[in-house]
Amino acid sequence: MIVVCPFVPDKLRPETRRALTAHAPQAEYVDLSDNDHAYWRLMSRLWAAAESLLIVEEDVEIHAGVIPQFEACPEPWCLFPHELRFPAWITLPDGTAGYIPPERRLVGAFFPLQLGCTRFSGELMREHPDIITGIPEACRHWLGLDSHIGSELTRRGVAGPHVHSPPVPHHHPCDAAGNYTTHNAPSAAAGAPAGCQVCRDMQAAAAGTAPKPRMRPWADAAARRG
Repeated sequence: MIVVCPFVPDKLRPETRRALTAHAPQAEYVDLSDNDHAYWRLMSRLWAAAESLLIVEEDVEIHAGVIPQFEACPEPWCLFPHELRFPAWITLPDGTAGYIPPERRLVGAFFPLQLGCTRFSGELMREHPDIITGIPEACRHWLGLDSHIGSELTRRGVAGPHVHSPPVPHHHPCDAAGNYTTHNAPSAAAGAPAGCQVCRDMQAAAAGTAPKPRMRPWADAAARRG
């Protein structure tokens, strides 16, 4: 299993590096500071290689159970959940600011399409070789990459993601109110082609005109483990 940590230099957390050194010393660190599509290019390269792949993002701290569980699991698409919070304000595709009220900023929950600590099997990549390259050029911003990959896998009938436990710590910087401090990049939906439903869904969720994001509480995820 290939272990890859995508990062930008000022965001790579020491907890992430220490945990990878302890539990996955073979991990490859890939600098994504080139531009906003660097994550897409990395995933294109890794998907084309079609080897079992674990992504550990720059602010995720894996624990001792992650590697053994993934290596033993027969499921094609797996993850360890980590907590997500929505920021109070985000940038909408038209450049205006959108407010997310507190009841929509779920804490102690996870987004099932996240890439933070996710494993894809080589067989899955060989069966669906165009998952990454098929993402429209206007939709390849890093901020929406997880949604595009997960949504397309789901559309094709791939079961998952299979959720493992316990959750992995997430060390994303937060302000005193508990909001993420670095998720103010332009929405991945900006400039998206009219035919991209994923981007339209992201825009609607950000604008508050769509149902609550498809989040699951950790307890529910643990109860549903297969």
